[in-house]
Amino acid sequence: MKLVEPTVTLICRPQLDTQAIENYLEEIGAKDRPPGVVDLSHQYEAESLVEFSGRLDYNSFKPKLNPNVTRIRTSIEEYIQNILNSHHGSVCEGGFFVFILHNVSRVLTAELCRHRVGTSFSERSLRYVRLEDISMWLPEWAKRDEDLLNRCVYLVSQIESHQRWMAEHFQLDAIKDFSEKKDKTSFMRRFAPLGLATDIVFGSNVRQLRHMIELRTSIHAEAEIRKVFQMIAEIMCFEAPNLFGDFTQDEQGQWIPRNSKI
Repeated sequence: MKLVEPTVTLICRPQLDTQAIENYLEEIGAKDRPPGVVDLSHQYEAESLVEFSGRLDYNSFKPKLNPNVTRIRTSIEEYIQNILNSHHGSVCEGGFFVFILHNVSRVLTAELCRHRVGTSFSERSLRYVRLEDISMWLPEWAKRDEDLLNRCVYLVSQIESHQRWMAEHFQLDAIKDFSEKKDKTSFMRRFAPLGLATDIVFGSNVRQLRHMIELRTSIHAEAEIRKVFQMIAEIMCFEAPNLFGDFTQDEQGQWIPRNSKI
């Protein structure tokens, strides 16, 4: 049994086709929009996408483009703050971010997959991937308990031994029919602990990420998923500071937004 720590790596973020957006704005008569409105040189493209989506909703790229709109906000910071304050969350669903969660348990992935709206998941399959050495994350309090840790290590070593015995018993390396090999490997995963470390590609739009960060960094959340979403919160505050800037972290590690459930 190997003790590991979960890590989070951002691997995909929104990228705008700025020329396509400029062509659209010219076509609708908004090429001469005021400075600062849909500034396509803005550093954070997810934020520009949210601004563009919101202004498209109301055709508010410049005053009187929509006769009902006589004044507009001309800074993205002010515009996005109004989006959050007014809970206009639908315009935050286009910005999608994808992460690799490495060395996380199936305890975590089982909870993660409950969030099915605006998310995507691709988890390592134990139907195809054979188990031999089992890695795990344990909370610090468990690692400090020497008797507990020794018993955990012994138990997992017995499971590892059983996995290796089954692989030899089934002569997996000699099986040429991959379908049979898959069936045997699938059987073997039934004897794997839920806490084993695995990897998952996890994607979410901005609206759902805000909700998940608030929910999963709560003191009432499971310890490992709290740890992972605290890392995701830090990444998102760097990647989209206006969209996540209303979050503050309290002394208990909770990330609490000023605007909940946009």
